[in-house]
Parts: sequence; structure tokens; C-alpha cells
Amino acid sequence: MLLRRWGREEVDYNIITFNEPAEDFAGVINTIHEYYPDAKYVEYYSPGINEHLFQSLRFIYQKRDGEWYLIGIARDVATV
Repeated sequence: MLLRRWGREEVDYNIITFNEPAEDFAGVINTIHEYYPDAKYVEYYSPGINEHLFQSLRFIYQKRDGEWYLIGIARDVATV
């Protein structure tokens, strides 16, 4: 379980996925593999307090010369 501050609330990233989104939401488009087809990512997802409030952090890695490097961090946030 990973906790981080989100505004004034604690965010509980209690769902962790590898190379796939934790949830599919209308209006949130994950384009990591479109722009980085060889990349891998780890997603930390917090479903929030209802279906209209969530947050995810994706740490994106790509292999170069036999080593994996962090090449980006993507954040998705939905609020109503």
C-alpha cells in the first residue's frame, strides 16, 4: 500500500498493475504504448471515494543497452 498526499486528502494506492490499466474509464486514454511501444509501466491506482473520483500514477520504463530506465511518470486524475 502506497500513501501520498492529494490535495488535503490521503490517497491510498491499493491497486498495483504491471503494463495494463487498473480500470478503463471513459475519457481517460492511456497512450503509453502508442508513443513508446517497447516501454513497460507500473500503475499505482487509487479508486477514490466513489466512481467519479480516482487517481493513478504510472511509472514508465524502457530498456536501453540491457538496462531499464525510468523515462516518464504519467498521472491521471478524475474528479466531478
